[in-house]
Amino acid sequence: MKGKRFIRVLSVMLVLLIMLPVFSMVPVCGAEDLEKSDDPGHVIYFNAKVSGWSGYSLIMVYCFCYETGDDLIQWGAKRKGGMTDMGNGIWSYDFDAKGIALDDEEQYSLTFQTDNGYQTHELLFDTTCFGDTVIPDDAKEVEVYYDINKRAIFAYWQSGKLGPVMYITGFRHNTFDVSPAYTTPYQMFVDFLADDGKTSLRTALRFCNGKTAQELIDETARDLNLSRDEVKSAIEAAKEKGQDWSEEWDYRKSSALWRGDYDDDHEITIMDATRVQNLVAETVQRPSPAFLKAIDADGDGVLTIMDATRIQNVVAWLMTMEGKILSEHGADGAADSK
Repeated sequence: MKGKRFIRVLSVMLVLLIMLPVFSMVPVCGAEDLEKSDDPGHVIYFNAKVSGWSGYSLIMVYCFCYETGDDLIQWGAKRKGGMTDMGNGIWSYDFDAKGIALDDEEQYSLTFQTDNGYQTHELLFDTTCFGDTVIPDDAKEVEVYYDINKRAIFAYWQSGKLGPVMYITGFRHNTFDVSPAYTTPYQMFVDFLADDGKTSLRTALRFCNGKTAQELIDETARDLNLSRDEVKSAIEAAKEKGQDWSEEWDYRKSSALWRGDYDDDHEITIMDATRVQNLVAETVQRPSPAFLKAIDADGDGVLTIMDATRIQNVVAWLMTMEGKILSEHGADGAADSK
């Protein structure tokens, strides 16, 4: 009996030895496939360890689509919106695991919140953000645009691809540099001037410590990198929307950005032309695209040597900034040029 038992055991061992190379191939092939794939999946991350949020036991996501206005994740939905604690202050949210499909062509809003009411500012989000990490900064509080009595903490994408969503708030305290695709800073400004709601000039006039309409209009325009010419146009657009315009605003006294005023000293001088020439020659650091658009002398969307020429002609009273040829020198021509 012992001999037969030994033979059976030996047979089993031989079979296992034969099968071992086959088994060993399975994980090796899988590892190769993983190494070749750089797909981050439909997952985003939240780094709570850099802020005071690291002590919370629950962090949730709220998400809606800008174009349709539909909620993909309801506000305060602990089950569907709840993130996964990965340890060491890092949280993740897997859209596939939650059964949420996103369109590559759409833009979405993301807000992160705790179960006791704290929240981040609204972040712009699309499918290019998968694999990216949100960094909250609870040292910086910002105003929630739809509630003048509520505050949120600042947050941003680690990659810098997108950012906090641009809004004009009720107090007109903060605007950010990323506007959703459905609107523009100029259109936001028109709405700010024309509307009667919480995020409007009329609301700001009631709550902004006695500031005049001129001050609020110009401050808001500068935050949005809009020129005084765009302010003038926006006021006309607000009137066309049916609102009675009773606020005083003086074009010549405006502190909004002036077209061609490269050094932003509210004067058009030969130094502005020189600075544009230096920019074209790439001898100075390039300003932000939004600022370039606001000061673009000939309004063609790009700064070139022709902008320097336009500024020189304005300084010489040969032309207005809008390109109108002046037949005579004089005070009227100078005023038009500015």
